[in-house]
Amino acid sequence: MVETRELTFEDACKIDLRLGVLLYTIEHVKDDKSEPFFCASRLWYGVFKPVMCDIVGWDAEDKRLSSSRVYDVCYKKLHGALPDCRHKSPFC
Repeated sequence: MVETRELTFEDACKIDLRLGVLLYTIEHVKDDKSEPFFCASRLWYGVFKPVMCDIVGWDAEDKRLSSSRVYDVCYKKLHGALPDCRHKSPFC
């Protein structure tokens, strides 16, 4: 029988444990308010998203994680775990 239920983030973590480690790492990012600004986008696009893309999405090694839907679910969960940007740039 073919599984028709959409994967949740938790399901994806069971398939590849690196996703849980990535979430744990992101959840521990703190905005050091002593600095003049904080840019979550810089961290997301420069550090975390490339790691996520190695695990999920069209090029995922495990085909259960290779759909656009799983990519979107993981993107939303992981990106949403970052603190908000704190600067005046209109590009974030």
